[in-house]
Amino acid sequence: MKHFLLMTIAAVALNLFPLTTGSAQGPDSPPTYSVKQSESPIRIDGNISPGEWKDATRVELNYEIDPGNNLPAKVKTEAFVTYDRKNLYVAFIAHDPNPKKIHANISDRDAIWQNDIVGIAIDPFNDRRRGYEFFVNPYGVQGDIKRVEGSGEDSTWDTIWNSAGRITENGYEVEFAIPFNSISFPNGTGIHTWGFWFFRAYPRDFRYQISNVPFDRDKNCFFCQIGYAKGFEGVHPGRNLEVNPTLTTTAAKSRDEFGDPMIDHGSNTQLGMNVRWAPSSNVILNAALNPDFSQVEADTAQLSYNRQFSLFYDEKRPVFLEGADIFQTEAPFVYTRTISDPSYVLKASGKSGKYAWGVFNAHDTITNLILPGSRESSFTSWDSDSDVTVGRIRRDVLKNSTIGALVTHREGAGYHNTLFSLDGRINFTDSDAFKFQVATADTRNPDDPENEDLNGESMSGNAYDFRFEHEDEHWGFDAWHMRIGDEFRSDVGFMPQVGFVESGLGISHHRYGKDKAFISRYSSSFSTEIQKDMSGNAIHRVFHFEQNLNMAGQSYLGYFYDIGMRSHENINHHYANYGFWTGGKQQKFTYSLDMFFGENVDFTNNRIGNWTMTRAELTFLPTPHINFKLDATEETMKELGGKLFTAHILQTHFVYNFNTRMLIRTIIQYTTLEKNPKLYSDLDNRISRSLFPQILFSHKINPRTLLYLGYSGSRAATELNPMQSFERTLFFKVAYAWRL
Repeated sequence: MKHFLLMTIAAVALNLFPLTTGSAQGPDSPPTYSVKQSESPIRIDGNISPGEWKDATRVELNYEIDPGNNLPAKVKTEAFVTYDRKNLYVAFIAHDPNPKKIHANISDRDAIWQNDIVGIAIDPFNDRRRGYEFFVNPYGVQGDIKRVEGSGEDSTWDTIWNSAGRITENGYEVEFAIPFNSISFPNGTGIHTWGFWFFRAYPRDFRYQISNVPFDRDKNCFFCQIGYAKGFEGVHPGRNLEVNPTLTTTAAKSRDEFGDPMIDHGSNTQLGMNVRWAPSSNVILNAALNPDFSQVEADTAQLSYNRQFSLFYDEKRPVFLEGADIFQTEAPFVYTRTISDPSYVLKASGKSGKYAWGVFNAHDTITNLILPGSRESSFTSWDSDSDVTVGRIRRDVLKNSTIGALVTHREGAGYHNTLFSLDGRINFTDSDAFKFQVATADTRNPDDPENEDLNGESMSGNAYDFRFEHEDEHWGFDAWHMRIGDEFRSDVGFMPQVGFVESGLGISHHRYGKDKAFISRYSSSFSTEIQKDMSGNAIHRVFHFEQNLNMAGQSYLGYFYDIGMRSHENINHHYANYGFWTGGKQQKFTYSLDMFFGENVDFTNNRIGNWTMTRAELTFLPTPHINFKLDATEETMKELGGKLFTAHILQTHFVYNFNTRMLIRTIIQYTTLEKNPKLYSDLDNRISRSLFPQILFSHKINPRTLLYLGYSGSRAATELNPMQSFERTLFFKVAYAWRL
């Protein structure tokens, strides 16, 4: 807690001396739109009434920016923008010569990216570095994104806004209203100038991307090329206080071993509270007491057998997703899924002039640790409390460049891990960037007599990563050199491999087809890297060649070839791998197929084997309300003595959306692993199977006012034990967001 308070006081102090941020327009200046306040009330119903929108500024989207390079748009799109004291209003009329071919589904929010969509990007601070994106499909389903130049788009960000849409005989129309207290922007009663962009995705034979401004593919930046909107006089973010109480009830049964009786854990009801307050346009404070982290969607299953290092899973918990972009650096030194069961979370973030900053503190009742190594990692859990504190500050420098600092600290009884890092991205041309990160870490392991991995040992280590990147319309080039010390640990991050030095370079070339040609883009790339341990012994080296085609029918085709060496337990294993991938999208279904062949290391027996992996995915959308997805993966390894193992994953998702707010979803994951007892010296089970079913009813008014009711389970079987239930959980959650 004391680390959190000190960092918050230091960061908030920046706002007492705000720095002005200007922006200059080049000789090819993008357009500036004058936006007037609406004198008529606007009802968001998807029906654009001329009387309601008579004061709005009209904008046409005339440029196809992909696959064409600033060609005339193939369809007409009109956008309208206005505002009142509380909301920013945007509407689109998307003309279509054949509305029956519109790609649209009634779905959950942020599941619209393959649909026809229209939307905007705004840069309220007008610093050409970061902003928000809001998109809507023809049924009014929302998708919202935070975008940071150099870091990309983050669709996990959610805010509260209103939208509606409808398909017409001439295309579709959408309207949306974004409350000013849902976004951050400079306070003041005068006229504001924001970066502003209008967009339409029109997926037919290709996924045409249509814009109100042209884009230069030789410029490796987004916000530096969009237009401006000038107006918004007298608007301000308001108090922006949001109180979000939650109630969660679970009832669970479980068993530890095959044949044990199921233990009834009874029901558990927990009240939680999330509070979000923006005391100024530059500061956002978050607090979560007894935060609910009920995960309403199962993690995507991954094959974990014959893997050296821990697997990465995405964060899905809302309190950690808020403002997550500020904590991102080139190295993943902040990975909040290491915080397993917190009793509270406190967070503050903000922007002041050229500075952006963030800090959070959490108290975790369980301490999960990844113990890294140069050739493998392990995972352990310490049944003791720990406190996690993270602080980050980033400053804009030069033209579209940044430098930053990060501190992470995790501390428990007799244990700590502290990391300090400096990083930067220097864009010295529109196409060239140099990125760097240097870090040092100090660790003292806990002393746990029941865990041989936790012996009270102290250690410290350093790390650095230097990269050069070039990207223009036709060529890409990157080179990197990094070193992670043997005793470097990032216990708040995801660093399963340490103790190595790695260097590499890559080059790529892109060519583009003519308008409506069967092949819209052709790319080829070559890369090589070598990795050694701290004694200079090779761990891994590889030469990689790859080619990709983007084609009509929203389809793609690619293949690769690898040749390399991987060392394990003082034996160098040489291998060659090749494979291909293909896929496509139509109005009612999408498909993909990946197939990989070659050689891989059997890490259990330290020998090389013939290896294949196949993954197929099919999504079927028979009606706008139904979404069915099937995903199957098989991995096989063979050696001289026969087949070593075969692993399968089968995942099915079925979703029925009653409307844009209510759905029922089932997820079933089935995994099998079959091993050859003749090729293993120590084998407990030849066959193992597991089954993970989940069903969820969701009624979501907005991202924070919702109701969940569901069931999840876990079943397992082996060669000697029939399928048995190991866990059954019923859960109920209700939450409501008050904005005051």
